[in-house]
Amino acid sequence: MSVEPPVAVRNLTRYSEMVEVEALQAQIWRRPRPYTPRMLLAIHQTGGQVLGAFVGQELVGYAVALFATDPDGPYLFSQATGVRRDHRNRGLGRRLKMAQREHALSLGLAQMRWAFDPLLARTAHFHCTALGAVGRAYEADYFDATDGREGALLASDRLLASWDLTSRRTEARLAGERPTPPEEGTWVTRVKVENGLPGLAGTVLDRADDRLLVEIPLDLGTYRDSPETLAAWRGGVGRLLERYVNSGGYAVTECFTAPAGDGRRSFYLLERRPAP
Repeated sequence: MSVEPPVAVRNLTRYSEMVEVEALQAQIWRRPRPYTPRMLLAIHQTGGQVLGAFVGQELVGYAVALFATDPDGPYLFSQATGVRRDHRNRGLGRRLKMAQREHALSLGLAQMRWAFDPLLARTAHFHCTALGAVGRAYEADYFDATDGREGALLASDRLLASWDLTSRRTEARLAGERPTPPEEGTWVTRVKVENGLPGLAGTVLDRADDRLLVEIPLDLGTYRDSPETLAAWRGGVGRLLERYVNSGGYAVTECFTAPAGDGRRSFYLLERRPAP
C-alpha cells in the first residue's frame, strides 16, 4: 500500500522558486500568465505574498496576493490562485486562502479582497458561504472582454468580494457553521429548461424586497456546447448584479445549491446592506 507524500503550503521568497511558479502557471492555464519571476519577487518584497503548495517536493499549486490600499484603508488583494488539475478537490485552495489570511493578519490588516466569475457556483459557495466573504461590486469587463479566451464560458465579468478577516461571520464560517437555504425570498430570475439544460428566460429589475434570490448555472461546464444559452445567463445575471449590487444597495451574502424538482439548482442570496 503506497503512502501519499505530505502536502505543505509555504511562502516562496527566492527567485528560483518564482521560476517554478511561472512554469506552473503555464501548465495550469494552458497559456503564459502575466506573472514573471521578477514580478513575483517584487510582490513578495513589497508586502505581498507568493505561496506554493507542495506534494513532497513537487509544486502543485500557488497563490499570489498584493498589498493594496484605498480611501478605506489597507488590505490584501488575492490576485491569483491555481492548483494543478490532478490535485484539485483536495482542500488545497482552502489551505492557500487560509495562509493568505494569516499573512494579512500578520501585517495588521483586517480585510482581504478578490474577484471571481459570478457564474461559478462552487467557487461562489466557497468564497461566500464557506469563508464568509461578501460580494460588494460587479464589473462587466474586468479583464477586457474575454481576454482571448473561450467566449462566454470564460468571459471576464467579475464579482468583487471583500472578506472581513476577524468578523463574527467569518469566525463562525471558519469554525464550520453553515447557513441553510432561505425559505423566503423573492426570485428575480425566470428559468426555462430546454433539451434538459436550464436557461435564463427573464429577469426582474424592479424589486425592493430585503432578500432577493438569483439563480445561476449549477455547472458552467455543461454549457460548453450551448454558447447562446450561456451568453443569456451571463448577460442576465450581470444585469441583475449591476442593478441590485452596484446601484440598489444590496450585497451578495451567500451562494447555495439546493434540491429543486428532480434535480438541484444554485443561487445567490442578495441582502440589503445597512445604511452607512
